[in-house]
Amino acid sequence: MKTLLLALALAFLAAGTAQGRSAAACSWGATPSKVGCLAPYTHCTKAHQAAYRRHAYSCVAGYLQYDYSQLRRRPVRRPGCTLTPQEGTLKRNGYGGVPAWGSPASPFMPERSLVASVDYDSVVYSEYGVFKAMWAIDPRYVGPVLVRGRQLDGDDILKFEKGEPGFSDQTRAHPTSELHESGGYVHPSVTRVRTLGCYAYQVDGVGFSYSIVFRAVAS
Repeated sequence: MKTLLLALALAFLAAGTAQGRSAAACSWGATPSKVGCLAPYTHCTKAHQAAYRRHAYSCVAGYLQYDYSQLRRRPVRRPGCTLTPQEGTLKRNGYGGVPAWGSPASPFMPERSLVASVDYDSVVYSEYGVFKAMWAIDPRYVGPVLVRGRQLDGDDILKFEKGEPGFSDQTRAHPTSELHESGGYVHPSVTRVRTLGCYAYQVDGVGFSYSIVFRAVAS
């Protein structure tokens, strides 16, 4: 009996150690699995589709795609209307003089401020104004990033235009309520707001969730 208990204990220890090694061997944001470390746009094979799906991934045309509905389950919070303090710079993205307001993902504001000047016009941007806010992701993080947001002194939500593969009349006319990103460095995008006021981005990913509070003002 003692021999059996010892064998079981060693088996559990070995399993735990193997799992720990698997997680430690994966890059930041990747999901360890029986078929390797999973991250968006890494190579995959249809033979492992069932294993991918257990971790919210699917194999499409030879590359992994993440199911963002997993991160979407997290409710969008409503923090207080206090501008988020700076947290270092975007040095790892190659911009050591540009402030960062979160990690691993942070909005890259040309004005280098969380007070954003919004432009409206009489055509495309008449209802939802626009300001440039690209997203810089720490190159060490390889997992998915979901950006959403809401107004803090009203009931509006944030909308986005993604500039990859490029901005177009279609993206301008149909901004989305979510921004899906992955991979390091800087991703082109703009943020759309209907009314001026206090807003918060919510940034969700593997192992993190945080808010970035900013203010939208007239240009």
